[in-house]
Amino acid sequence: MQSSITAAPEFIAFARADLESSIPARFARQVARYPARLAVKTPELQLTFEQLDQAANAVAWALRQTLGEGEAPVALLFHQGAGLVVAIVGTLKAGRAYVCLDPDDPPARRAAMLQHAGAAAILTQAAHRGLCTAAMCGDTAVLEIDALAPRPGFELAASLGPERLAYLFYTSGSTGTPKGVYDDHRNVLHNVMRYTNALKISAEDRLTLLQSGTFSATVSSLFCGLLNGACLYPIDPRRAGFEFTANWLAREAVTVYHSVPAIFEQMLGAERRLPGLRVIRLEGDQTFMRHVRLFRERFERGCVLAVGLGATETGLSRQFFIDHDTPLPGGVVPIGYATEDMEVNLLDEHGREVPPGEPGQIAVRSRYLARGYWNDPARTRAAFLPAAGERPARTYLSGDMGRLRADGCLEYLGRVDFQVKIRGVSVSLPAVEEALSSLAGVRQAVVMAQGEGGRRRLVGYLVSDDGAALSVGNLRRALADTVPRAMIPSKFVLLGALPLDRNGKVDRRALPAPDGARPVLETIYAAPRSAAERRMAALWERALELEPVGIHDDFFDLGGDSLLATLLLDAMAREFGVTLPQSVWLDRPTVAGLVQVIESRPPAHSLVALRAEGWKPAFFCVHAHRGQVLDFALLAQCMDPARPFHALQARGLDGRGELLHSVEDMAREYLREIRTVQPAGPYLLGGWCFGALIALEMARQLEVQGELALRVIMIDPDPVPGFVPPVASGSSHKSRPRRNLAGRLRETLPNIPAALARRAARWFWRLLGYRRRWLPRALHASCLYHLHQHATQGHRLQPYAGAVVILCSRLRDAPGAGARGWDRWLTGLIEARELPCNNSEILVAPHVRALAQAMDQCLDAAGETRLAGA
Repeated sequence: MQSSITAAPEFIAFARADLESSIPARFARQVARYPARLAVKTPELQLTFEQLDQAANAVAWALRQTLGEGEAPVALLFHQGAGLVVAIVGTLKAGRAYVCLDPDDPPARRAAMLQHAGAAAILTQAAHRGLCTAAMCGDTAVLEIDALAPRPGFELAASLGPERLAYLFYTSGSTGTPKGVYDDHRNVLHNVMRYTNALKISAEDRLTLLQSGTFSATVSSLFCGLLNGACLYPIDPRRAGFEFTANWLAREAVTVYHSVPAIFEQMLGAERRLPGLRVIRLEGDQTFMRHVRLFRERFERGCVLAVGLGATETGLSRQFFIDHDTPLPGGVVPIGYATEDMEVNLLDEHGREVPPGEPGQIAVRSRYLARGYWNDPARTRAAFLPAAGERPARTYLSGDMGRLRADGCLEYLGRVDFQVKIRGVSVSLPAVEEALSSLAGVRQAVVMAQGEGGRRRLVGYLVSDDGAALSVGNLRRALADTVPRAMIPSKFVLLGALPLDRNGKVDRRALPAPDGARPVLETIYAAPRSAAERRMAALWERALELEPVGIHDDFFDLGGDSLLATLLLDAMAREFGVTLPQSVWLDRPTVAGLVQVIESRPPAHSLVALRAEGWKPAFFCVHAHRGQVLDFALLAQCMDPARPFHALQARGLDGRGELLHSVEDMAREYLREIRTVQPAGPYLLGGWCFGALIALEMARQLEVQGELALRVIMIDPDPVPGFVPPVASGSSHKSRPRRNLAGRLRETLPNIPAALARRAARWFWRLLGYRRRWLPRALHASCLYHLHQHATQGHRLQPYAGAVVILCSRLRDAPGAGARGWDRWLTGLIEARELPCNNSEILVAPHVRALAQAMDQCLDAAGETRLAGA
């Protein structure tokens, strides 16, 4: 549950009746109630509510005299400060909407915004008059507020009601092109009501106003102060400096702080503190656990951290309060519970609501959404769905992803644009950033996906705590404990600071491309010593696109992954004439190690020791359809270190040795290899997917031979119906894998004629019976995959009475998954357990730890059973 904020005695709730007036009308009531109270204070000047009202009246009168009646927007060209506050209030009093321009923006951007907005005039100060060139504003009137004398009274237009246009904000969101969001007084007041009543804003509060007026999130702070009799403290830390700003805010004893998380971090750098705060608002970008830790380290109990979900199009829609004791399960900072009159639904790609626990696009439904996008009806129709049925509320499709907890609390998963595919695995960039930020020595982290298709890679941009270099090897190993392999960046770029845009958000487009330099490693660079090592290092440098490569550098620390490993093995086969198995990457992932393997020319074998030492009985695990044992590397690391772990890879994966065409032949040959390290039983066997079927056949053969398989662990086996499909009269099992291979060829090469694809498939299929050293490794894997499919379809199950445990994933779309269908063949089945993950996640972090724990329990129980029987 979230924390709560206690109201001060001076707090006056924002009444719903005020929504039917206007912003200037609500402001006028504060002026009447608190005329001498400070409304705005900067390091240079201060204004009471009465003085602010008179200065704003002068602006309103000048605009009315220059422009007359109308609703065309007025452009405001100011840095953050008292002048901007005066200009906003005065423009609204004149019945006009305002659009803020940043003096630091490029002239072309300012000119484009002016033209698109159709601004009737420009309000500015004398210091910025030079920016209002003819090229930028043409014939648009320019008014300087410095030259306007204060006016004690100003009569509001009679037509100034809640439907009047209030502002126009140009925003590009997180990744999109700029768009103008416009809204009316009622919706602004409703957003202020939500904040006021949730944060208990009173006339005694002092609120920060830190970011540019072009940032729409400043609206809530601006009007929460002015419309509740509180004082605003506007300052631009980019111009004044973060140290000066923090010291000034501390001296002024501000009570409510608001900024994006990146500015919050910089504000509190070098052990700076802001005493006296009761509320810290971090919005506009994602809040991570490092921000929560900073809050708890620097602020006393009684201060509350408020995070939430908001957008220019919606205002505040979700909010969550955190104190020093608020539990945050899993280290995830949620964005909270529903706010007043704002309903949030999560939708899939077809627009259907998803159940709690499932990710979906955040859709906000309310009567108080922005009016739309200025002069862009097509974009408005695409983002704002009309009201359905009798409900008057519209729906805004945010482009943000979220997941709803069972208690109604919402977790933020990043932009839809930040969900990327890495080698077929869906990866959330914010999730990787959170994992990186939680590592020791990392202060800030941003992750980007670069490249296309199979060459797409993650690049991590890091800022260290003390500016020291971060070891890539340490980062990768630490990440491997918490995230799947696909979520570990291939490259890391160390920066002194992350680039920020004018709103204080990380400017991802300004991140530098990674260079081709060797990263910081624990290993000291060692140059090649022989011609073979120089040739191998050159292959690595071309594949990894970096140099130099040392002979003792770890391939994966240099940014290598499983796809690059496969491509490099093909390149090594062409360069050295020797095809190596993928298992060499497990114990020899260096230039020197691979050269040593090549020069020793080891004989072909299937058994690979992922852990050779240990005092407990060894466990033997069989490959899946692809035939590789790299899949088991993380599983072996997570299992009991006292138990040896041996894996069996497919014969022929390295292009050497005769292929095995049936499950019976594979089981017989694998038992022969197992006996080279364990001559006699009892044995502990297991296999993943297709390997589960082989392991079961190995146990059956041992039973026939009078030996014992003490336990067989079937990891996520395919359903039984897939093993014994109905066969039409006259059909052949052999034709089905060949048709599958032809289909795969047409998917890869869509322009190839169907007849040619079938002939090519027949030709490749014939090669399966021969040594294929000269074939590319990708074809080895493809041929083996179809060979194993063929072996599966041709295998006839026989009953087995030995001890079997089935550990299966949560397969929603596969009827007969898990233990269903196996019980008729496994009369000695001990247990069938479902693990809380999908089939693609069962061998990757963090889910692999649950699998390893379950397997350790099963194997230990097998040992206890054996001892009891003895």
